[in-house]
Amino acid sequence: MLGSISLVLILVAPALLGACAKPAPAEKIIIKAVHPESMSLKENAGFYRIIDSINEQAQGRLFIDLLGGWEVIPGWEQFPALQEGTIDMTYNYPAWYKELVPTANVVHLSKLTPWEERESGLFDFLADRHKEVGVMYLGRAISISPFYAGLTEKKPSRLEDLAGLKYRSAYLYDPFIEAFGGIPVTVSWAEAYTALERGVVDGAMNSMGAFADYAWAEVLAYIIDIPFWSPSNALLLMNLDKWNSIPKDLQELMLEALEEGERWYYEEYFPALEISHRYKVQEQGAELIKWSAAEEKRFLDLADSSAWAEMKVLAPEYYDELYKISNP
Repeated sequence: MLGSISLVLILVAPALLGACAKPAPAEKIIIKAVHPESMSLKENAGFYRIIDSINEQAQGRLFIDLLGGWEVIPGWEQFPALQEGTIDMTYNYPAWYKELVPTANVVHLSKLTPWEERESGLFDFLADRHKEVGVMYLGRAISISPFYAGLTEKKPSRLEDLAGLKYRSAYLYDPFIEAFGGIPVTVSWAEAYTALERGVVDGAMNSMGAFADYAWAEVLAYIIDIPFWSPSNALLLMNLDKWNSIPKDLQELMLEALEEGERWYYEEYFPALEISHRYKVQEQGAELIKWSAAEEKRFLDLADSSAWAEMKVLAPEYYDELYKISNP
């Protein structure tokens, strides 16, 4: 009898132990991330906040490993690297991949906040177009960042004064520069300071933050104080296969952290940052110059009309829809 009981215990015990044993913990999900700028650019604060928030809330289940900026992979090469799965995440600029997702070039023309874009249908539209090339669009890595034009020598007071000069560009500004008779010259951020200093170009377009943090204002004599294209064109993107491999609850966590980061940057961080950058560029030697109200309107109208004209060429079948959902 004892022998029978012992035999039963021997047979049953392993099953009981197996039933009580805890399942092996899921392997931590690692997301390899880069971005196209220098790590020192203060405008990156929104992107860094989003990453930190996700990493903290994920509680060890997921970790975004920020490998660095342009020194890891040059900015122009990051979108192809994302598609191939060499990296899992980046924020990038649609002008650099407009041949693949031409409609994404609308983002700097939007008159809406990022959260309004989710209501208008623009967010979903852009997400669908990115999915077609194996990429997931998550939102704005930097939610607001207006651009400015700066010159090294000539002090302009109207659009005609900008004609005939060479401007450091990076695809995005080309239609506008050409529209007022300027000459766009593609120069990387890393080489822009030297190009301005040596007269390879006569001016540049970028954010006030780039002028300040990259010290371009040291070699720019004048910055036209007319902000244009205020929505940032820095889009947070992921490899679609990598995104689809992430559990649903973590996907929701990531999107919520991103939306919170967009609002924080737009409403709390950026206003003070822009003031500090304006002081900094003047300390570096650049003069902020105003134009008359009439000339300012001409400048802004041409910036928008030239960019929308390009959009009509890039994506004629979507032009009307894009205008409607980005310009209420």
